[in-house]
Amino acid sequence: MGGFVALNLAIYYPKKVQKLILIGSNGRSVSKSRKTLLTKSLNEFNKNNYIEKLSINSLNSYFLKKIRTTNDILR
Repeated sequence: MGGFVALNLAIYYPKKVQKLILIGSNGRSVSKSRKTLLTKSLNEFNKNNYIEKLSINSLNSYFLKKIRTTNDILR
């Protein structure tokens, strides 16, 4: 489901996603019932902007850790 979420994030927030690389994501077509389930899940996440909040928090956390690590090395 991660690749599906990432693709939808890129589609619905194109200004926030400059490039997208998916590794190990399921590249085959999705059955109609699976697509319905995934769409319902994404809609539920989107009700409260969970995907955007998760993305922003994850990116901030990742880069802040990298910056702290780099700063520690430079000291």
